[in-house]
Amino acid sequence: MPHKRGRRETFKEMVSARGGSNEGHPRDGHATRRVADDGVWDGTGKFWPAADNYLALDEVVAWLEGGDVGIGVQAGYGRDVVFHPPGQAKRIWTEQIREHFAPGGDLDAGGWPNDVAYAAELRQRPDGARLLWFGGHC
Repeated sequence: MPHKRGRRETFKEMVSARGGSNEGHPRDGHATRRVADDGVWDGTGKFWPAADNYLALDEVVAWLEGGDVGIGVQAGYGRDVVFHPPGQAKRIWTEQIREHFAPGGDLDAGGWPNDVAYAAELRQRPDGARLLWFGGHC
């Protein structure tokens, strides 16, 4: 008789057990530039787990002003995922996202359903690295 799979450790449990070590996420390398319900893989194959909450406008502006966070953008389901280094984050925000930003995930405020509305999350890896993620809803 085959064995049942044991309970999988949650991301929070993994981070707590590692104490924010420099080890990667267990899902690193499984894909590149791909979005799943529970996270996204960047162009190097690093997995960025989804956050629990959407960000408000003042939170997004504060992270952009800090200048040390890269961003990831998907302009709607099925569209390419694009990652930008910290030096380009403010420009991408100004040119592409700000006009259709959905503060706190309020898609109507971002112009949805007539336009792509971008909800923001601050995603964090086990080593403490952060990514400002803008998921477009259309």
